[in-house]
Amino acid sequence: MGELDYSFLSPIFNSISKPGYTSFVPDLADLQPYLATSRYPVVALGGVTRDVIPQLADAGFSGVALLGSIFSENEQGNDSDPVAAFEAAMEVASRIGWSTASPSEVNNTSQGLSCNTN
Repeated sequence: MGELDYSFLSPIFNSISKPGYTSFVPDLADLQPYLATSRYPVVALGGVTRDVIPQLADAGFSGVALLGSIFSENEQGNDSDPVAAFEAAMEVASRIGWSTASPSEVNNTSQGLSCNTN
């Protein structure tokens, strides 16, 4: 059996796109020891918005996956423009030093923000 490239942990926050899919994480600091010793990069999923990307990086996540905050109507003032929402999230990820992908790419790096458009 092959090795993993990364793993997802979800839901970190209450889901934006899946009503009733609620977070199991009382405090991000509780995850730090596990993230620091994980054999694989861990990607945060579930309720992730551009505003929490720095907190997730500080907690030790290697990246984030976004869906609801990209495609939700009026989420964070994006006026239902998923490209603008994605670009805003990329800007935040870039500011904290994570690599980023364009909306037409899948970023398969060990740290960063990705969007699968398939």
